[in-house]
Amino acid sequence: MRRRVPRLLKEKAVASMRRMTAAFNGLADEGRQTSVLLALHHGLEMLLKAALRERNVEVFDRDTARSIGFEKCLRLSRQHLGLSEDQLGLLRAIDAMRNDEQHWLASVDEGLLYVHTRAALTLFDEVLGEVFNERLADHLPERVLAASATGDSVGA
Repeated sequence: MRRRVPRLLKEKAVASMRRMTAAFNGLADEGRQTSVLLALHHGLEMLLKAALRERNVEVFDRDTARSIGFEKCLRLSRQHLGLSEDQLGLLRAIDAMRNDEQHWLASVDEGLLYVHTRAALTLFDEVLGEVFNERLADHLPERVLAASATGDSVGA
């Protein structure tokens, strides 16, 4: 079971990123930002917990019988995964946007959503590669087009 936990958490992370990609590229506007931010945040959190477990760092608090919170996950990721302050700042910004979008009447500017999502995809791919020797592209269909209507394209 101990070796299965990182794999199961990584599978959850990848599934969330696939849902985020579908929501981001979807044509329906209603609930789109909320769906993107929820799936993006969840995918990043699950990947960090998977990576921490892969490095034998405990992410389950036996006293509370719950998984550690997002902020503790970030602190441990800095210590054990070597995430930079800039990377942690990105993750905290996504957490704040998700929280505001989900729990209040906030609306995220489309350009801001794009920039944060693109940076998060890069971070996700870097952690996945460094810890699990995999690429996010390995988990997405070839038909996924990473581009925006503004003319900016994202390299794979």
